[in-house]
Amino acid sequence: MKPSSPQITKAQIYQSVLADIAMAMAIRTLDPGYMPAASEADYAPGAIRDGWLNQQQDKLLRLRVKPLATAGAASLQLLSGEDLLRQAKTFGVPLKAELALEIAEYLDTKRSFAMTYNR
Repeated sequence: MKPSSPQITKAQIYQSVLADIAMAMAIRTLDPGYMPAASEADYAPGAIRDGWLNQQQDKLLRLRVKPLATAGAASLQLLSGEDLLRQAKTFGVPLKAELALEIAEYLDTKRSFAMTYNR
């Protein structure tokens, strides 16, 4: 019997999408010649980030892009679904509106829970 492949959780999907948007933002800033080849039909969460990291050989550029993307991902977590969708479209990440809203709601619920718990 083959071992089953690990199931990806919704939270992991959401974080991968945020990482892609943040990575696309950082790449556009520091490596403007690179264009991610992602269409809505073949987009998989995490593909933009992983694709660039697998392709990019310039270690200094990688060292600059990764922390900028990490900071960007942290700031994206505070956006509404509409703003998240706008950022995704601006930077070439083919995010569907429903998923953007789902991500924003999930993060808002998570923040609300943490604030309630800490009282």
